Amino acid sequence: MVAASGLRLPGQSLGVTISVGAAAAQADDTAETLVRRADQALYEAKRLGRNRVCVG
Repeated sequence: MVAASGLRLPGQSLGVTISVGAAAAQADDTAETLVRRADQALYEAKRLGRNRVCVG
């Protein structure tokens, strides 16, 4: 898990999280609508507290 490992630099340790937004292509999608749904899912993951995956 990324959050458990963190990032160690000389003299400091930083917490790290990853938020992911994913979307599956639908028959009527354009590249723009697919990316828009994935982007919305990413911001939802961040809004819900980060360190998670949301699907749009």
